[in-house]
Amino acid sequence: MDIKRVSERWDDNEWTAGIPSDYWSSHPIIDAYIYATIIPHAIDMSHWLGHTILKDTPCERAISVCSGLGTMDRPALAAGVCHQLEGFDVSPASVKFAQEEAEKAGYGDRVHYWVADANTVVLEKNRYDLAISLGGIHHVTELERLCDQLKYALKPDSYIFVNEFIGPSHLQWTEEQLEIINRVMSILPPSWRRAEQVSPLPLQDMIANDPSEAVRANEVISILQANFETVDYCDYGGGMLMPLWASGIIPDVFFTDLAIDKQVIIKLLILLDELLAEHNIVPSNYAQLVLRNRPPSSDRKITRRLSVHSSDRSRWIDKWLYPPHIPTPWWHLPSKAGQVLWYEGGKALIEQIQNYIRWLRIRSKKQGANHNR
Repeated sequence: MDIKRVSERWDDNEWTAGIPSDYWSSHPIIDAYIYATIIPHAIDMSHWLGHTILKDTPCERAISVCSGLGTMDRPALAAGVCHQLEGFDVSPASVKFAQEEAEKAGYGDRVHYWVADANTVVLEKNRYDLAISLGGIHHVTELERLCDQLKYALKPDSYIFVNEFIGPSHLQWTEEQLEIINRVMSILPPSWRRAEQVSPLPLQDMIANDPSEAVRANEVISILQANFETVDYCDYGGGMLMPLWASGIIPDVFFTDLAIDKQVIIKLLILLDELLAEHNIVPSNYAQLVLRNRPPSSDRKITRRLSVHSSDRSRWIDKWLYPPHIPTPWWHLPSKAGQVLWYEGGKALIEQIQNYIRWLRIRSKKQGANHNR
């Protein structure tokens, strides 16, 4: 693999400005669906990990594998997951960004990053109490070697938290995926589509842009489970919706118009994606996995958690962005704000307030237009 090319690709990381609009979780309702599936009743992944897995007991030192921009690292420190955090990534610019952001957040003395390739990295024995990886392992070719390094570097019985793309390698969508995606595309208005249909991604172009992209993605789960004991597993879809959002529809259609019908369409697409995964028609593209540094147990059966069984399913079903069909009465706004803050956090509350202000402006303009007629 051309590691220099991979490094250059991720030195120019579009995620530094936030989640790109053509990434499926950029839409708040889709994001709420993902969170309701993988972390019921938790603010974010770090709080879920700290409370559900670590039982509110911070570990001493964690390692962030393929740390990227440190997207999960700072929340992990804020949530009390660990006291110290180290991380490595193949991209020098990403390492620099993660270190600088950690220092801005006041974690400079608790964080250390270095540049290393996950395919060849050498870790210190029994140094870490926890490993976390957010969307990085699907870029690793030498998965078996990485697992050996984690076994060596993690203390016995330590946990590994992984949230990963597990779909087709190099994003080579299957014929079944493309058929369903394009049947969905065919019923959408032409003005909502980027093209007539979603076409297969040329493998040579994928490799030229980033040789590491999803290089062995479809093997990530099986290899991790063959090396460690599985504690928790949850896939969360995207087999139809993620390629559709990235290459089929125009995301701005659902960002610039918050009308109720657009939000219903988003929810129907989520439901279709969920049903396709549940019935094994189009498997999930994403999964969250918690493992323990022990040999895998043959008699331990892990039942995947599906959002349909989650008591927090209402997080996305009941989520409406302004303007809602029936505006929330002003006297209900404080309690609604409290619910959003409790279940989704301060960022979601700010987003709701911004959407509400936007709705008030739209209503004011419409009322003014009607008055002038």
